[in-house]
Amino acid sequence: MHDVIILGSGFSGTILGAILARHGHDVLLVDAGQHPRFAIGESTIPQTSQVLSLLAREYKVPELDKIGLDSPFGAREVAGPSSGIKKIFGFVYHGLGEEHKSEEAQQFGNVWRDENHLYRPDVDLWLFNVAKKYGCKALENTRADSVEIDDDGVTVHAGGEVHRARYIVDSTGVRSVLANHFGLRHEEPNQRLKSQAMFTHMKGVKNFEDVAESEMSHSWTDGTLHHLFDGGWIYVIPFDNWEGGTNHVYSVGMAWDPERHSPKDFKSFLAEQLPSVARQFADAEPVRPWIKTGRIQYSSTQSVGRRWALSAHASAFVDPMFSRGLIGAVEVIRSLLPPLLGALEDDNFEVERFAPVQKLQDRMLAYADRLVWASYVSWRDFDLWNAWYRVWVVGTMMIETNLGSVMLMGRFSRHRAPEDPISTEFEDPGFKPFFNRCFAIMERVDAGELSYKDAAAALWAEVEGYEVEITLPDYMKGQEYAVKSPHVRDMFFGDVEQHASWVAGQEGAMASK
Repeated sequence: MHDVIILGSGFSGTILGAILARHGHDVLLVDAGQHPRFAIGESTIPQTSQVLSLLAREYKVPELDKIGLDSPFGAREVAGPSSGIKKIFGFVYHGLGEEHKSEEAQQFGNVWRDENHLYRPDVDLWLFNVAKKYGCKALENTRADSVEIDDDGVTVHAGGEVHRARYIVDSTGVRSVLANHFGLRHEEPNQRLKSQAMFTHMKGVKNFEDVAESEMSHSWTDGTLHHLFDGGWIYVIPFDNWEGGTNHVYSVGMAWDPERHSPKDFKSFLAEQLPSVARQFADAEPVRPWIKTGRIQYSSTQSVGRRWALSAHASAFVDPMFSRGLIGAVEVIRSLLPPLLGALEDDNFEVERFAPVQKLQDRMLAYADRLVWASYVSWRDFDLWNAWYRVWVVGTMMIETNLGSVMLMGRFSRHRAPEDPISTEFEDPGFKPFFNRCFAIMERVDAGELSYKDAAAALWAEVEGYEVEITLPDYMKGQEYAVKSPHVRDMFFGDVEQHASWVAGQEGAMASK
């Protein structure tokens, strides 16, 4: 009998499997496909890298540092040169049918290091091999036909064979085996947001600053570019945006509110509605077929039970906006590991001990839904978006600061986890009430009770009054000013000397190998 069967050998399943196997447990990975393969969820944020490195430290799996705080150099070292870098979040606003106005844009940069555009076929293959190195057994091209759970364990029928385990984790995503088996999917997803999507990988995508004027300090290809418009958005993720990059593919996707738009195909929509973006994609061609979806939101009645759990996207999904997919995956892993390791130790798999996992997934889903729903509302007017965007920046910036403090100072950190956070234990105690007040403003906009101008003014009043938990160092004082100033839209926060020192250290480490 195995200790744990993990359905799905992608990013989430292999990280969990590697940690469990590293701690002496018998783990079987079962996957209907095989590596390498296409996957979305490619853009990281600082919180993603920090939590990966936290997992590496807490559970003694140093390989996770390579795609954590050692990345992006570490990711290239272990998974090859196919992944890109992410120095910035780039946001470009467009009026429908109009040319882009250069002043209607924002860049939000990293403080002292670069993030990743992970080319998932290569990164996931490397993680799969890491899991096997630690002892995970793996079955590829093997579909789980049925699952049975009894008092003594779990039975999985797959590939004509029967496999038994003490616990099962489903990391298969939207087509979750366990969600289907138990009938867990809500018939009507409980998210407020309703969006559809199409996505692929493309070649021949032009740099946006080559087809439209830019007033920003960085090239739009230095990170993840978001084209925003009333009723939807487009992401553009380059993988060759560094010296030595060899993968000339871009990950491209569009999400939209079906009550506002019904695009037949990508390029015809651009030609009709977004002329500046149409020029960027004039010569672009997909390297694989487009995937076009119905509503992308789904949710489940529960994500944990006796002897089973749904991991992140097997349980629910909102929208890829703000690159929240990978951080959701690693946060759930970090929440699941303590109760699961404890259960494997004392052979007590009662569902109550896994309640924190359910609570985490519920609150992450609710927060992401409200954050992105309000963003769709804000894209009706640039000034409204410019204000709402700062609400996200405040939360993101302080989570990174607080998490960094915890990783550096441990129990001596001044950060104290909120008793009832809206998203993560690393947010400021004051962020939840702040976000709730700002979200209420956006609800009034959607209800027609508040004009865009008045709503933006109300949001700015909230942002300007926000007080951070940890006193910011002097080099971050300018960041706080920039976040709270409507006219500051080029917010590349990198400390030049810190960043140069980090790059030199990374390059030196690679040269020594």
